[in-house]
Amino acid sequence: MKRVLTLFLILTLLLPAAACGKKENDTKESEIPQMTDITETEPDYYIPTTVTPAGKKDAFRLVGRAGIGNDGIHLDWTWAEAAFCGWFDGEIRADLDLAYSYQGDKGVGLLRVVVDGKWEEAKLITLEGDDTVLIDEVLADVEKGYHTVSLFKCSQAMSAGINVSQIRFTGTLGEAPGAREKSILVIGDSISCGAGAVDTGRAEAVSDDGWYSFGAVLGRELNADVSVFAVSGWGIACGGNDPKALIPDIFGKTNHFRDENEEWDFSADEPDVVIVSLGANDYRFAGEGRTKVLISAATEFLSTVRDTYPDAEIIWIYGQMLNQYDKELEAMVDSFDDPNMSYYTVPRCVSGGFGHPDAAGHEEYAAFLAEKIGEKCG
Repeated sequence: MKRVLTLFLILTLLLPAAACGKKENDTKESEIPQMTDITETEPDYYIPTTVTPAGKKDAFRLVGRAGIGNDGIHLDWTWAEAAFCGWFDGEIRADLDLAYSYQGDKGVGLLRVVVDGKWEEAKLITLEGDDTVLIDEVLADVEKGYHTVSLFKCSQAMSAGINVSQIRFTGTLGEAPGAREKSILVIGDSISCGAGAVDTGRAEAVSDDGWYSFGAVLGRELNADVSVFAVSGWGIACGGNDPKALIPDIFGKTNHFRDENEEWDFSADEPDVVIVSLGANDYRFAGEGRTKVLISAATEFLSTVRDTYPDAEIIWIYGQMLNQYDKELEAMVDSFDDPNMSYYTVPRCVSGGFGHPDAAGHEEYAAFLAEKIGEKCG
């Protein structure tokens, strides 16, 4: 009987302790915070998190004519960028889809993912088809810690736009990344889009890969934010295929191909340097004796660029494929008598696809421009 009473007393003492121990563990687990707010400090716990960009706009830094809507981050133009930072552990995933598609079902959206500025390890993601395509894609797989993730659109706006609708990871977002050392805007055509720079095996309208374009190469060399506003086949006064396809007509739009009515907020785009690379698609005018019409349109557009960016260094380059307007364009630029405006004829290069410059040619243009920007802007 004594043994039974002794055992009963022992159990009576142990059970509350065990119960308290279980309650303490449960309480600790229930107090784990849901790390969904932007924070500058490493979280105590890394937990699965899903972010809708529209709900966390301040966590994302956008470069180029990009935006965030209810359907996600809009990456349309060549080299448009969305970047975010945070404390992540393992896979960082995203839902991606084409916002619109070239000729119905032939659109191509190229996206490169760069983690922690390691350009040589960039991951290429390709979306093809129409705008019903939705994929769950691994953007990166990282070791536990703080990382910066940059998404670069590498196909042109005419081909397709990309939506990044959700981002999933284990961890929490940090403050949006800061700006790079310089800001550069490139205004151009298929050359600036990187069309034909490498063999993609695709048709001309969707052949471009902006990763190899001189603007993107220049950005990597100078650690610069680069925005590319360029469309294949479009001109100043006469488009190459469609005479009415004119860059000046859509310069004030966020993206004519996604929404032809949405106006661009130029206060979000204040470059240190503007590079204009136009004139190649206006080739018809020389044969028709209409050079004066082209130069008049070019003068008007350059005036618009200067009025829009009064403090920017403006560089007009020409000659990558054709050079029939070389003297006239140079005289036009000189007529502004603007010390922060210059014109350069660059070497012809038609070794790439569809008679365009190849990747080596783009590297040469980037090196030339880096030198000139260094001389002018320090």
